[in-house]
Amino acid sequence: RPPRSTLFPYTTLFRSDVTKYELADVMGDVPAPRWRHTATLLPDETIFIFGGLAEGRRFNDTNVLDVGKLEWNIKECAGAPPHPRSHHTANLIEIEPEDELELPRQKVCIIGGFGGPGTTRDFFMDIHMLELDTWTWVKPANVRGPSPKPRSDHCTCLSRGMLIVLGGRGWSQGKTDPGFYNDMHVLDYTKMEWVLHPDNNPEDENPINWPDLPTPLWNHMAMAIPSIPDDRLFVFGGQTSPREFSNTVSCMNLTHMAWDHEFNLIGTHPAPREDAGCAYDPSNAVLLFLGGWRQRWWKDLCVLNVAGVVGPPYAVMATEPMTGPMTGGRSEERRVGKECRSRW
Repeated sequence: RPPRSTLFPYTTLFRSDVTKYELADVMGDVPAPRWRHTATLLPDETIFIFGGLAEGRRFNDTNVLDVGKLEWNIKECAGAPPHPRSHHTANLIEIEPEDELELPRQKVCIIGGFGGPGTTRDFFMDIHMLELDTWTWVKPANVRGPSPKPRSDHCTCLSRGMLIVLGGRGWSQGKTDPGFYNDMHVLDYTKMEWVLHPDNNPEDENPINWPDLPTPLWNHMAMAIPSIPDDRLFVFGGQTSPREFSNTVSCMNLTHMAWDHEFNLIGTHPAPREDAGCAYDPSNAVLLFLGGWRQRWWKDLCVLNVAGVVGPPYAVMATEPMTGPMTGGRSEERRVGKECRSRW
C-alpha cells in the first residue's frame, strides 16, 4: 500500500473536454490529506467529501468544494454524523414530496464502510442520510427487509428510485465464508426497505435472489447510466480474490435486472486494477476510468465508449393517438447483429 508521502493535500481537476489534468489553486479550509473517502457532486455544483483514511486515522468530517470559486469550506452539520469510516459509498438521492406544493428533497446516502469511534474497527452496513436542505445528519430508524452483511469496498449505484449495492468484503467466517462477496442487494430508499427479488419465495428450497456478480468482487468500479428503453449498469475491475485483479467489464440491463450476455468489447483492454476513479461523460457517452492500483499506482486514463449500448438520450417508443408516421425505438447504432458493442 502507498507510503505516507503519497497522501497528497492537492485538489486536482480533470477537464474531459481537453482530457487534461490541472492542479487547482484553491482557497479556504483545505481538508486533511486522505484516501478511501467519497466525493459526491451536489445539485449546486459543489462537491461533498466525506470520510476517508490517513495514517490509521479515519474521518467523519464534512467538507465541501465550491468548484466555481475553487474554495473549500467545512460544513457544520446538525444531528449525529456517522462514525468515522472509509471504504464506504455515498449517493445523491431525491425524495419526491407528498404535497405537490413542496419541492423535492435532496439527500446524500452513506452506506457501509470500515471504521468506528476511537480505535475500534468494524465493518458497517448502516445507513445515514445527510439532508441537504438543513445540513442535518439522520439515521433512518426501522429499515425493513433483510439487510446485507456488513461490508466495505462495495459499490452502490442509483437507478430509478433504488440503490443497488454490489459486492464488497467483510469479516471472514472460515472457509465457507471468506468474507468476499458477489451478491447484489436493492434498497428502496423511499420506503427504507431492502427489497427482495419480485419472484422470491422464502419457503422455496432455492429462493430466487437478485443476480450475483460474475465473481466475488471488491474495490471495483460501477456506474448506472440512464438509457432508453432500459437503464444499464457497468462494472469494471476490482479484486476477485486476494491479489488477483480484474479488467473485466460486465453490463446489466436494469429493467430486467439481468446480466447482458450479448455484451461485447472491442479495442485494447486496460491492465487489471482496483481503486480507479470512475466518471461518466453523457455528452460523448463514454465511461472514464482514471488510474488505480495493481502492485503499483497507475496514472493512465482509460476511456470506454458505451454509445453502442446506452444509445442516444432520446427515443420515440409510442404515440397517442396512433396516427401518422412514427420513428424511434432502438437505434441501429446500439447493436451490431445480436451484440451490444462498446469500444475501448
